[in-house]
Amino acid sequence: MTKSFSATFSSLILLSAPLLAQAQAGNPPATIPLQARLAFQANGADVTASLQFTFTIYSVSAGGAAMWTETHPAVQVRNGLFKVELGSRTAFPVNLFDSGDLYVGVTVGTDTEMVPRTKLTSAAYAQLAKNAVDVKNRDINPRSVTVNGVQVIDQNGNWVGSPTGLVGPQGPAGATGATGPQGVKGDAGATGAQGDVGPQGAKGDTGATGATGAQGAQGIQGEQGPQGVKGDTGAQGAQGDVGPQGAKGDTGATGATGAQGAQGIQGEQGPQGLKGDTGAQGAQGDVGPQGVKGDTGATGATGAQGIQGEQGPQGLKGDTGAQGVQGDVGPQGAKGDTGATGATGAQGAQGIQGEQGPQGLKGDTGA
Repeated sequence: MTKSFSATFSSLILLSAPLLAQAQAGNPPATIPLQARLAFQANGADVTASLQFTFTIYSVSAGGAAMWTETHPAVQVRNGLFKVELGSRTAFPVNLFDSGDLYVGVTVGTDTEMVPRTKLTSAAYAQLAKNAVDVKNRDINPRSVTVNGVQVIDQNGNWVGSPTGLVGPQGPAGATGATGPQGVKGDAGATGAQGDVGPQGAKGDTGATGATGAQGAQGIQGEQGPQGVKGDTGAQGAQGDVGPQGAKGDTGATGATGAQGAQGIQGEQGPQGLKGDTGAQGAQGDVGPQGVKGDTGATGATGAQGIQGEQGPQGLKGDTGAQGVQGDVGPQGAKGDTGATGATGAQGAQGIQGEQGPQGLKGDTGA
């Protein structure tokens, strides 16, 4: 992990006289005040923020097992300066200060622990206790800090010492440079010898057939294709001549109406035959001219009915006469025999097949 901060201890770890006496008597001090300067490693600028600090004491300057550790979740750092009381959150072990030289490691946030560790010795305790002339309630209140005759912190709390060795915070990432030209493609290496093919393993037993998955949903039905083209209409046959109408014979006497016979049992209806394709319709012939209506002749006596001649051409339809009074309905006559079934008509020509419609969407595959 890249470091973001660096620390410079403006004063060593301090012990007031009572705390020093406790350590010399074998009792651990209650707390140890620590003051230092925190700067960004990239540019050396002072930090002003609320940060998490973790302090750890070791018996060696590098590596080794931690003998004591304590985390301060929100330490206020102003213009690079901060101060904490070690031991205020986690008590020191009883025999911690009986181990000779001790080293304090400092970790800020999620950074790695700073190096080197700060050495804490009994000689430093005694020297600091001798020189500490303004210790109140285990805090120090110096007007300024001078090291070896050189002032490093002024009366306003500003660092005025040498910036040598100070590392500031990492600056913002620069713009991505232009991509360089692609290098020349190297020669292809020689193809290695092909290894021997290993023996084929024995064929395993065929596994049991899995259960058939449920049938998937039916796909959407495709659209109906267009209707085929209608065939040409066939030619209409010529109409035969109508023969002259014969004389109407005398009307015979009306016979007595016979008694109505019992209705016979209705036979089962046979299956309906397949409907043949509709044949092409022939072209309609031209309509001939209508003849002139002749004069109505006198009505002669009704003679015997002669042989019916050929039907003559149909005259113009006369005006419809007034409807007469409807007579009584006579009794129903006996039902005649069913006539023979007529011959099946010739099958018409098949129409042109329409274009096939688009295929429907494929349904989802069943489980």
